[in-house]
Amino acid sequence: DVAGIDQAGLAPLAASFKELDAVGDVRTLMVLMGRWQGRVSMPLRVVADADAQNPGIYTASYRQDGLGLPDRDYYLGDDARFVKMREAYLAYLVKLFELTGDRQAAAHASDVMALEHELAKAQWARVDLRDPKRAYNPTTPAQLAALAPGVEWPSFSAAAALPAGGTVVVGQPSYVGALAGLMKSQKLATWKLYLKARRIDAL
Repeated sequence: DVAGIDQAGLAPLAASFKELDAVGDVRTLMVLMGRWQGRVSMPLRVVADADAQNPGIYTASYRQDGLGLPDRDYYLGDDARFVKMREAYLAYLVKLFELTGDRQAAAHASDVMALEHELAKAQWARVDLRDPKRAYNPTTPAQLAALAPGVEWPSFSAAAALPAGGTVVVGQPSYVGALAGLMKSQKLATWKLYLKARRIDAL
């Protein structure tokens, strides 16, 4: 129903934008990232799957995600095709913000692109993701707090509907640690712009 979708415009996103407007610190940012799991591509994806070492049970996993382009190479590669794709993606981000009536669409799109570039630098390459042993890291809440300090992991887990105090399998530990650092070092306004773009993209 393309006509119906066009007529609705951004109205279906009103509730999500209201949630985003309410974000005022890193804790509420993490809560929203947990709440939007399964609906929007987030920098940290929560997956429930059969345990790699014990397939008779299901475990929760944290995995890298949240890039608008297919993977890190598209952000970091120097090949002409990657450069062209980055230019096209940036133009797409500008369009997303323009559709919301944003008068600073170009600047905000550049901010989002820069943040995604930082995420891409921290993410594992495809060849590393193929190693199942490296990607299997059962992690207790205490270990997670030590790996990625300063982040409200209990709030994130609760918002993602995970059992309190449970062990999770961290797929890419170095990325999770880097993400925690970016949560604090990057401006909250930039994170909110990023989430806004991700949410519109998921419509």
